[in-house]
Amino acid sequence: MGNSASNQRGAVLIVALVMLLLLTIIGLAGMQDSNLQESMAGNMRDRNIAFQVAEAGLRAGENELRKATITAPVAAPVARPGDPCFWWSCGSGTVFNWTASPAVTAPLNYGVPNPQYVIELLPALPAATTGNSAKFGEDTLSRVYRVTSRAGGGTGDSVVVLQSTFKR
Repeated sequence: MGNSASNQRGAVLIVALVMLLLLTIIGLAGMQDSNLQESMAGNMRDRNIAFQVAEAGLRAGENELRKATITAPVAAPVARPGDPCFWWSCGSGTVFNWTASPAVTAPLNYGVPNPQYVIELLPALPAATTGNSAKFGEDTLSRVYRVTSRAGGGTGDSVVVLQSTFKR
């Protein structure tokens, strides 16, 4: 046939090394994709934990409003109607800060940092319509509150802020 072993000079070795290099690149790409998916799953879990804890804080704030009278720990963080900066900090020109401003921390035992919530008093609304007739007496006003809850996840990298309005 005319082809002896001395004439081939290692062409199979070069082809095998190129194929091995391609397989290594494919394997590394798959490994990076796997790491990315694992990171995304962990971040989503952390965000879900933060969301659930923020919901628990929202419920704690709403439960305070369900009481007949708002207790002392909650009375301090009730803001005036329409204040963008909450409480007495408006006069100093500072805005609300979750770490420096007084917010109520809801005591939970979830193994993550407890949520904080703020109760803001909104402008009063008429409780019911009297059909534009004065003979039924005056409208009573309902108090409307906005509860804002903030919580972090298990690692603290994700933060969720939720709001609800509560009519009382």
